[in-house]
Amino acid sequence: GFIKYKDINGDGIVDANDQTIVGNPNPVHIGGFSNNLRYQQFDLNLFLQWSYGNDIINANRIVFEGAEARRDVNMFKTYEDRWSIDNQNSLLPVAGGYGPNVYSDRNIEDGSFIRLKTVSLGYNFPSTLMKKWKIQSARLHASAQNLVTWTRYTGLDPEVSVRHTALTPGFDWSPYPRARTITLGMNITF
Repeated sequence: GFIKYKDINGDGIVDANDQTIVGNPNPVHIGGFSNNLRYQQFDLNLFLQWSYGNDIINANRIVFEGAEARRDVNMFKTYEDRWSIDNQNSLLPVAGGYGPNVYSDRNIEDGSFIRLKTVSLGYNFPSTLMKKWKIQSARLHASAQNLVTWTRYTGLDPEVSVRHTALTPGFDWSPYPRARTITLGMNITF
């Protein structure tokens, strides 16, 4: 039930000489798409954002899937399926079965995503109606941010890096995900 590390240099000993680079935190490409639509008194703005081809190390899985046998920490649901005498076909190691304190490709995940970043819907009241109340213009609007993210990444947010340096992008260790916000408002010009 313990993780077995690969002897990369072929000398028959698994040690620091077998360490190698795993994963690439740099996306192949990133981008966005925005569109403004109008129909009569309504306007709609959509903004999609994406990143493709980067890897993320999901360090949360190291702790919360059983790197150590801990009684004081809530674990991921996958912890139930870790290796045991009765469950020898599991892909998760036995609790405490990670071996040396090194990162491996086991926790490297694809960080590609598409996110519906912003949606804004507005209604402009007809000027003929507004003149009755001596108002030049009035607009009622609602907007939302970070509504939906499509990704295969198992962490909370694929747009993550808790170590804020250029040398350590794509490292996920329990940050807060991007907040989903909804805003309502009204603009009135007298």
